[in-house]
Amino acid sequence: MAVGSLRPKAEDFEIKWKELEHHILSILTMETISKLEWDYCFADIYQLCVAIPEPLTIKLHDAISACLTKYVADLADKLTTLQGEDLIQNYNVLWKQYHKSASYLHNLFTFLNKTIKPKSQPVNNDMANLDAGNTIERKEIGCLSLDIWRDVMLCQIEKRLSNALLNIVSEHRKGNSCQYIDATFEAVQSFVMIDEYRVDRMQTRQIQSFATDPSSLVRQYYCENFEKLYLAETETYCDLLIASEFVNLTFADYMKKVIDQIEKERRRAKMFLHQTSEIKIHNLCSKLLVDRNKAKFDENIKRILYEKDEKNLKNLYILLEPIKPHGLTKLLAEFEEKIKEEGLKKVWFDQTEITPQAFVSNIIEVHTKYNGMVINIFNGLNEFVSALEKAMNHIVNHKEDPKLLPRASEKLSRYTDNLLRKNRNTNEMDIEQSLSNAIIIFKFIEDKDSFQKYYSKMLSNRLIYNLSSNHENEECMILKLKETCGYEFTSKLSRMFADISASKDLTIEFLDTEKVKNSHGENSINFNVLQACAWPYNSTFTNTNNLGSTEGQPTTPVPLNVSSTLKTSIGDFESFYDKKHNGRKLCWLYHMFSVDIKYFTPVKIYIISMSLNQSSIWLEFENVDEMSVDEMVQRTSLPLDIVVKNLRIFVDQFLLLANAPLFDGNTLISLNKNYQGKRLKFRLPQPQQQKLIEKEIEQISSDIMHDRKYYMECAIVRIMKTRKTMKHAALVNEVIEQTKNRFSPDMAFIKTNIESLIEKLYLQRTEKNKDEYHYLA
Repeated sequence: MAVGSLRPKAEDFEIKWKELEHHILSILTMETISKLEWDYCFADIYQLCVAIPEPLTIKLHDAISACLTKYVADLADKLTTLQGEDLIQNYNVLWKQYHKSASYLHNLFTFLNKTIKPKSQPVNNDMANLDAGNTIERKEIGCLSLDIWRDVMLCQIEKRLSNALLNIVSEHRKGNSCQYIDATFEAVQSFVMIDEYRVDRMQTRQIQSFATDPSSLVRQYYCENFEKLYLAETETYCDLLIASEFVNLTFADYMKKVIDQIEKERRRAKMFLHQTSEIKIHNLCSKLLVDRNKAKFDENIKRILYEKDEKNLKNLYILLEPIKPHGLTKLLAEFEEKIKEEGLKKVWFDQTEITPQAFVSNIIEVHTKYNGMVINIFNGLNEFVSALEKAMNHIVNHKEDPKLLPRASEKLSRYTDNLLRKNRNTNEMDIEQSLSNAIIIFKFIEDKDSFQKYYSKMLSNRLIYNLSSNHENEECMILKLKETCGYEFTSKLSRMFADISASKDLTIEFLDTEKVKNSHGENSINFNVLQACAWPYNSTFTNTNNLGSTEGQPTTPVPLNVSSTLKTSIGDFESFYDKKHNGRKLCWLYHMFSVDIKYFTPVKIYIISMSLNQSSIWLEFENVDEMSVDEMVQRTSLPLDIVVKNLRIFVDQFLLLANAPLFDGNTLISLNKNYQGKRLKFRLPQPQQQKLIEKEIEQISSDIMHDRKYYMECAIVRIMKTRKTMKHAALVNEVIEQTKNRFSPDMAFIKTNIESLIEKLYLQRTEKNKDEYHYLA
């Protein structure tokens, strides 16, 4: 073809159209067309669209429309007398041929499609007059072809065809054999494909970049003319089932039948309908068979939840989950209440005084049981995960007395303390699992500052007295706490480890000095230098020249009768430390001293670990074998009650013997030279452990409330310093947000601290609004 022939020229439309019409009909009847004929058709279409003096685009488009309309009308006449399966089969044959030929025509008239202007394309008013001859609002040929099929063919046979399709579906529902499933599906798909050219191709490519089903925008005819009928038939069928087959069923059997029926309808929808209709069928069946009987479901939820048959509970969840948004509301509430009821009974109410081990094992048992239900029965749905967490929070943070702090922090701390102490019967794998269980419970504790207090107290005892089974386990626990609450929560715990490590090096350096080597002989000593800000102890300032005098009140009485070796060692270490760290003040914690004493008997040698008070009493028997209680009080300068309590421990351990069961000033205490014990190395218990624990709990609770008050005031000041002016409600919300990682404050506590800061002139109420606070710089 010569280049010059591409120039616009005058064309005889009738001659060109006669040739084009012949080829259009050939394409519609699927006759063979050579490539040369195809190319000539392209050229003719181009020449008609650019013809002068006026383009023949409109005339060409109208001629194509008339040709297709006549052709489809002739096809429709062939189906006039057909019914049922014959209509479906013949319709499918004609549709397949026409749909394929329509795609060929759409490609053949590509230049015409580019020349016409889609209705969705915005019009530039300034260029409207200039483009009036070249761009006209017409349908693209592919869209035109399918619209003509819809308006001419389906308009005549739609009712007969739809009835035939629905009859086949009805026969399938009755369980009758059906040979036309594939044919029915093809006919239904033709309703979907009628609108496939309605979306501009470029727009379709953009849709495909973020939508898995771009055809969802172009199935309007299918939805309105067949899917709606199918849904109505399904509703009628479900109503019939409810009135007949489902009437006298038990609730468990009713659920099974409903699940089975919904699954059948979904499979049937896959056979006959477009893929997007499946979820609509499911939702419709759920609405008809479940939501309409919601009251019946609500009546049985609690009973099924408390039964041990998990299959019924699973069926209940399957049926209620699709009902949005209220389907699971009742089940969630009952599920949460059941966990609370069982957990509180098992953990707190069944026993008068629950041990830490039982506390942890019972909570883990409850959590494991219901977590398994959430995963296996409720498919890990977030709503049920949240319900489990709320219930476990309620159980763990239960208060035996509303005025006191929850005891979960204390129980969990003592559990980890027992776990991390030296124990021959523990397995490393068991410890790792037990620590993980402890962290599970720790995450539910609201008052994490309370746990921090108890844990640091018990960790300090393990580190100072070398009671930890394994430092790796200690570090593992701290790492788990750090992952849960962050660095700030564990910073003091990490510094405690650093102090112990540094103290070992410091003691070695001290013992290597020449003065110490010459004065200590065979006695060994170890010092732990602790940072006051990191350790949970009250420091007591003492003067080593007179161990009985102190600055301030000591936490425990300081014995006067301390061995000369210990006095010398304390003095030497203070001198050594002052030279090494100028300006630091050592504050001796005598109540934390631990003394190991060798006891030589005719048979064995025992190493006994004891407190400083106990060592003062025991060393009095170094040169005498017997003395009265009054003599002991006089020699040690300890109060009578402390002497009696510690003497009773020695007597209970058979290290000392008493001439009377009740101790008074005249009771004689003698050394048991024939002592025989099972363990060669052991630690003496401390007196009145239970009362000491109760006092310790009270002290820790008091410290916690003091720290909370300080933390709360700091948080309020930080917030107000930034915001300057805030409403009361906004300030409360911000305070709760900042403190929730440490504890959960109540409204009364927040208000008390706000009032305290107002009294301290950090804040003031604004004059215009008493519910608003202003920060005072």
